[in-house]
Amino acid sequence: MKKIIALAAAIAVLSVFTVSLAAGAFASTNNNNVPEQSVPATSETTTLPDSASSSSDSLNILTENTNFKNHGFEVKALTEAVKLDKTAAIKKANESVGKQISTKAESITAVSAKFTDTETPVLPESNITLKDYPVWIVTYHGVTLQKQGMAGGTVYADQNVVIDANSGEVLETFSYSIK
Repeated sequence: MKKIIALAAAIAVLSVFTVSLAAGAFASTNNNNVPEQSVPATSETTTLPDSASSSSDSLNILTENTNFKNHGFEVKALTEAVKLDKTAAIKKANESVGKQISTKAESITAVSAKFTDTETPVLPESNITLKDYPVWIVTYHGVTLQKQGMAGGTVYADQNVVIDANSGEVLETFSYSIK
């Protein structure tokens, strides 16, 4: 009987030690104590917004861009959880713009944000109002785009794709000259 009690006590001590070790290892490798995902998110999972994820790009990329602000767009920090992760958002945007843009960009950023379009707040042919709407804004920096209209030619620009952060639907696409 004493052996059984001693064995049970040893198992209990070992269990507490193992839990302490695991918690210490987690805390030492994750300074923010934010759980990290081990698998890419799908439409059935939830991911944290860029404010909690080190892999998302900074909101400052957009808030400090005068071209972005001059087009009537506003962004705020996204604090609620969303279903689409950064990788999935970039994939959706790549499908939207095609390889000619996605492979030629100098860089690509993806920012999760609450997005407001002050010039066209209601999307045509839908009932979606773009006021503090949770999105991923994927920007293709430094791409050559065809000019629209009579003048023709090309322009050096940033191309932006706004993607619903929960459904993955492309909501709008816009660009602006950067030179």
